[in-house]
Amino acid sequence: MFSVVAWGQTETQNGTPSDSMMDIYKGYHVLYKDEDGALLVEKHGKRGLIDYDGEILVPAKYEDVCCDNLGNGDFLIKKKGKWGIMDDKGKIILPCEYDYIEFYPQESQNSIVYVVVKNGKFGKIKENGEVIIPFEYDGMTTWLEHESGYHYVYQNKKMGVIDECGKVLVPPIFESVDYTYTPHQVIVFDGKKFGLFDIKTQSFTIPMVYDYLFEASDFPVCVQPEVEESVFVAYQNGQWLAFDTGGNRHDEYLERDIVKNEFRFQEKEYFVDGKPDITKMYCTYPQLIMCRNREVPVSDCIYEKVKTFMTNYGYPMDKINVDDYLRYRMGYDLNKPKLEDEDH
Repeated sequence: MFSVVAWGQTETQNGTPSDSMMDIYKGYHVLYKDEDGALLVEKHGKRGLIDYDGEILVPAKYEDVCCDNLGNGDFLIKKKGKWGIMDDKGKIILPCEYDYIEFYPQESQNSIVYVVVKNGKFGKIKENGEVIIPFEYDGMTTWLEHESGYHYVYQNKKMGVIDECGKVLVPPIFESVDYTYTPHQVIVFDGKKFGLFDIKTQSFTIPMVYDYLFEASDFPVCVQPEVEESVFVAYQNGQWLAFDTGGNRHDEYLERDIVKNEFRFQEKEYFVDGKPDITKMYCTYPQLIMCRNREVPVSDCIYEKVKTFMTNYGYPMDKINVDDYLRYRMGYDLNKPKLEDEDH
């Protein structure tokens, strides 16, 4: 949530802190300075927030404080190993009883909502604590996926999809459910066979009879309309087949560059002697981002996805430790990974 960096502070002529090698300001040990003018400080082993004038935003009596507010003037606070929320007036919005909290606005609820973990289970609540989605999932994506607003969920070691209010759209009975660039379609895998499931129609666009299935796409069509739509590539009885997003077969698509590029990636992780080996971990994007409250094995394919993602967004992997990043992203290390180059 924040990087614990000793920002040196002294006062300038106008009373605001200036960058220097010192790390004491207004009697507090400064751990971090955010861009909005708040200082994460520590005193007698407890943490709080002050502004540049020395005014207390959050008293220094907590184990930890999220320096970046939640977009509405509130702050995350940690007490006795649990997280809660305090507003900038010092009022407790949510008590410190949650393992994890993530905020986002949800228009359909006309309310601020939080995806939270309580006693190791994921759920969703309103700002007043009213439960929207019961605490019954072992993992849940913490923001809405796709334009229609879905959460990927993990329950009893199986994956599924629910809507933003908790209605089950894809029951959590699959070994994996994978995100696609087509907003209402997901690739499902039951441990033996793959298929393409349409959430909107509640039916299979590509039947669940294939030994392997993956999507080849550069970018979502809604982001770059000039890019050709996704191609779904399936393997069955020693033969590769290609389908469009409507499930129509077009084997000529196998010659497209986006398909060939995706094949190269797939071969590194899932292929043995030119054939897919599904005994390997079938890792998915939702599996990476929903597992914040538990240790999970990380395969080489996850590393590749993280490297690609970070590089595309300007964070080359030689500048960041991938192990630290994964621990931070999965939520069992709340300190951002240390970067070799502070510009990154």
